[in-house]
Amino acid sequence: MDQLRDYSDSRIGGYCIYCGGSTETNEHVPSRILLDKPYPTELPTILCCEECNKSFSLDEEYFACLIECAKSGGTELDLIGRAKVRAALRHSAGLKRRLDDSIEIRDGVKVFNYDVHRVKRILKKLALGHLLYEESEPIEGEPAIVACKTLPEMTESEREDFESLSPSNLFPEMGSRSMQRMLIVEKSCYNDWVEVQENRYRYLTARLPFRVRIVFSEYLAAEVIWEDPN
Repeated sequence: MDQLRDYSDSRIGGYCIYCGGSTETNEHVPSRILLDKPYPTELPTILCCEECNKSFSLDEEYFACLIECAKSGGTELDLIGRAKVRAALRHSAGLKRRLDDSIEIRDGVKVFNYDVHRVKRILKKLALGHLLYEESEPIEGEPAIVACKTLPEMTESEREDFESLSPSNLFPEMGSRSMQRMLIVEKSCYNDWVEVQENRYRYLTARLPFRVRIVFSEYLAAEVIWEDPN
């Protein structure tokens, strides 16, 4: 993917956006567990503290495996399309058991009763990272909405609404990557999808209300919104 330098105010984002602490390390947004090898060049990264960088790992692994198992219709390794997820399930019997135990049959269809807290934690984490990276906006406070739904479950109108945002009259932060993308494509709005890896991960950001939309594996659609972040 294209890498743009951040030319916004250097005082923005001088602390870990997850805990407010020091910035000791780089964090990939999205995390590589959500992508396949070979990884795209110039993956987006933000600064965060070492503790937060490590603290999300198990939840991210759970989330990545949940998406692939739900998309594949089960946890059987021969059903799983992603090699990275197969390896994770093979390596962690506990993780596979938790996913197996969460399956419920409804009207003859396997449904995963997933851990809502863990999923929302990762969606919020990704959204914070994308807003800092694209909009140069370190967001504080809890989001008003953290929601997800599979693309096959969406109606045609829901899918159309999700895939596009109404043009915003608000310009992005001066020098931010969103501002640069807007100028590069010569558009009056900047609500365009950023494709990190084809068929694996894409996202878009917007402001006031600050929101992030993400599509995982062209299967799960998610949205995180802050009505009044500050």
